Amino acid sequence: MIIVGWILFVAGALITSVMIAGIIAKPDDLAAAIAITMLFGNVPLVVGAILVRAGRAKRRRRRIDAVERQLLAIAQKNNGDLTATLVAMETPLSIDEAREILEMFVTRGVVDMRVDDNGSVIYHFRELTVGRN
Repeated sequence: MIIVGWILFVAGALITSVMIAGIIAKPDDLAAAIAITMLFGNVPLVVGAILVRAGRAKRRRRRIDAVERQLLAIAQKNNGDLTATLVAMETPLSIDEAREILEMFVTRGVVDMRVDDNGSVIYHFRELTVGRN
């Protein structure tokens, strides 16, 4: 999807550029030139941009889904507790990315967030606590 989007985007940009140059050079039939520019230049450009954006969002969502499964496994090994640093150590995520995903869990109500005596932010998965009733 992303590749097709980029192809449409680039083709639309090129066609738009050529048509605008043509309009400037020879503005004979301005209405027809603008219509052709819109149809064959702007439409592919906009559709391409939309496809690129949607493809990136889909790819990011797949990555987040895979990372979520990793986080759950790590949390289970740690009695339901995670920190952004621990996640960054055990996954390809940066600390900021780890914190963002952990805070998404908090927002969704899956995780409780607390600060320990050292000032570290602990993300606790209630359902993964060992020995729960």
